[in-house]
Amino acid sequence: MVWLYILENYQGKHYVGITAKDLAERLSRHNRGEVSSTKHHRPWELVYSETYKDYNSARIREIQIKGWHGGNAFKKLVSKAAGSSNGRTADSESVYLGSNPSPAALLARTVSGSAAPIRSFMRRRESLSHTVDKAIEGCKLSSELPSMVM
Repeated sequence: MVWLYILENYQGKHYVGITAKDLAERLSRHNRGEVSSTKHHRPWELVYSETYKDYNSARIREIQIKGWHGGNAFKKLVSKAAGSSNGRTADSESVYLGSNPSPAALLARTVSGSAAPIRSFMRRRESLSHTVDKAIEGCKLSSELPSMVM
């Protein structure tokens, strides 16, 4: 059996490796400083592992994960292993605001917890928009007057 494993240190750095040896022993070799690529960033803890029947399958997966360069796919894999809920827990009292709320909606929800300020904001916005439209219409009429007179 071959192990693919991901280690994380206190700085949040990750190390991806494979071993055919005992995984616990491999981790202790990393933490004793016997592995040159990890000895300067100790201590390490195991955050993810997978098992494979042969070395080649594990190596292919290792290359794939290292190719992610710590991007979103890598972060998703590690967070899933850690049981992460993306920073939210059941008691976080988060409120679903829709797929893409406006800044005004976000502000209104955080200030009052209701949609009333949003309706008030929208009414003021419509009123202002109507006033601006009237002013523009007045400018158009006054700019046309000289050309009509001539």
